Amino acid sequence: MRDAIASGIDQVVILGAGFDCRAQRMPELRGATVFEVDRAETQESKRARLPASAVRYVEVDFLGDQVGAVLEAAGWAPRRRSLLLWQGVTNYLTATAVATTLAWIGTTAPGGRAVFTHIHAGLLDGTAAFPGASVVMDNVRRLGEPWTFGLDPDALAGFVARCGLRLREDLGADQYRRRYLGDRATPGYAFYRIAVAEVVAPVSA
Repeated sequence: MRDAIASGIDQVVILGAGFDCRAQRMPELRGATVFEVDRAETQESKRARLPASAVRYVEVDFLGDQVGAVLEAAGWAPRRRSLLLWQGVTNYLTATAVATTLAWIGTTAPGGRAVFTHIHAGLLDGTAAFPGASVVMDNVRRLGEPWTFGLDPDALAGFVARCGLRLREDLGADQYRRRYLGDRATPGYAFYRIAVAEVVAPVSA
C-alpha cells in the first residue's frame, strides 16, 4: 500500500473491508480517498465503534450489486488509478466469482494495482500438503464457512492475465513473513498467499 501511494495512486478501494482500520492508522493514507466496500450491517457495526473519519463507506450486496456502479455513485473515479485491496475473501468464493471480480478490476485505469489473498489450490484437492493446514480446514468447516476456491501459484500469472492484469508478485506466508519479520519470522500457513497485480488493459468505454 505504501508503495502504491508513493507512486501517485490516490484512490484506495478495500473490498470486503470488514473491520480493517488501515485508513485510521496509516498516515500515508491521509492524502488519499479511501472507499470501504462491504455489507451494510458490517459497516454499521464498525462505524458505531470508530470515530468519524473521511473514509467513504460504500454499502454493497456482493451477490446483486454492480460494485463499480455503486462505487462511482459514491465518488470513485474509474479513470484514475486505484489500489484495490481484496483480502481474506477469494477462498470462500467460486472460480467464476473470483474471475468476474478480477476482470472488473482489469477494466479500471491502467497502472492501478490489485492486492489479493488466495490459498494454494493443492490444499483443496489434496495434491499438496502443508503443516497445520488440516487444523485450519477443520476449523472453517466447523464454523460453517468452508474454503471453496484456491489457485495454483504456477498458473496464477495466466489467470490474472486473462482478467487484464499483469502479475507483479505472489508470495506464500513463509516468504512474506521472512521479508517483513526477518529473524523474528516463524514458519506456518505456507498455503496462504498474497498477490500483487497491475492493471494493463484499456479502460472500458
